[in-house]
Order: sequence, then C-alpha cells, then structure tokens
Amino acid sequence: VMNEKAWAWGLAHAAPRTLVRYRREAPCNNCTAAAAMVYAQDTADVPTLGGWDAAQVATTFDARRNELTVQSPVKTAGVGQYCKLLSPARVLDILQLDAFQASLFP
Repeated sequence: VMNEKAWAWGLAHAAPRTLVRYRREAPCNNCTAAAAMVYAQDTADVPTLGGWDAAQVATTFDARRNELTVQSPVKTAGVGQYCKLLSPARVLDILQLDAFQASLFP
C-alpha cells in the first residue's frame, strides 16, 4: 500500500508534460508506450548476507509485457517488521525515464 501511495504522490507532483508523455500511446517518434507499474508481493525476510543495509527496493522491467514491477524487501525481528519503500523521488525518475526502457537503444 505504501509503494502505491508513493506512486500516487509522484503522479500528483510530476510536471504536466511528464504526465502527458507517460499517458500517451506513442509518447515520441517511434517510442513504445510507457511501461505500466505493477506491485509485486514484498520479499520475505531479507537474508543476512549483505545485511539489511544492502537491501534495496527492486524495480524490474519486463520488456515482453512492457511492465515495471516494484517489490520491497521486508525484515522481521522479534515483534517488529521493517520494510524499505519506493521513494517518491524514484517515482519521478520512473515517470521521466525508466517507464520508457523499451525504447532505449541496446
């Protein structure tokens, strides 16, 4: 839910021209439409290898489906549960660049 709120914040604070480009079916010359955002189940306990500090929110691009998937690492310790969330600033990066990975040159 929190990653979805970060996405909503990014949509609410992006420049209008960014949103127009993101929502177009053909955002620029020969570009494919922007990738849709998909929320994956958060990962279970993060392994100790690399430690909690090394854990990152994962965003992966699936070219076959033209989707960006976001997944947060979760750690439980005793009665506490911790997770790392998608940054609203990262959402703006996605809207401006990462959503168009299918159109990047190899």
